[in-house]
Amino acid sequence: MRRAVAALCVLGVATSCSGCSCDDLGVGSVAVTVVDASGAVVTDAKVVYSVDGTPFQDAICTTEVSKSSTGNATASGGGAGGCLEWDAGTDWTGTYEVLATSGGRQGHGEVHVGKDIGACHVNPQTLTVKVE
Repeated sequence: MRRAVAALCVLGVATSCSGCSCDDLGVGSVAVTVVDASGAVVTDAKVVYSVDGTPFQDAICTTEVSKSSTGNATASGGGAGGCLEWDAGTDWTGTYEVLATSGGRQGHGEVHVGKDIGACHVNPQTLTVKVE
């Protein structure tokens, strides 16, 4: 669908794109961080989401954890060792229900994602889910 809208913009056909400057790049809808009761980031969580009651699907890890040479956790694009942030959805508007589980603990959160009139992409939101 987005490719069709982008093609219409190129052809000069009226679309919802403001100024016909839409692109094919997806924007993450909700950036999710999972924390424990003390507020410490939980990196081994399983995160799933639903938009407006659709079936739950896996969120994607966008910031992985790796260990530095000193043994401290650092953000990485390709490390193994968990996740600091997940992406729930790409350019989808609606009400997001996010569930996170880790070691028998669970938590949930909800946030609405909208799009400005004439905008190509959603207005990204952030959500912190506490697992207890």
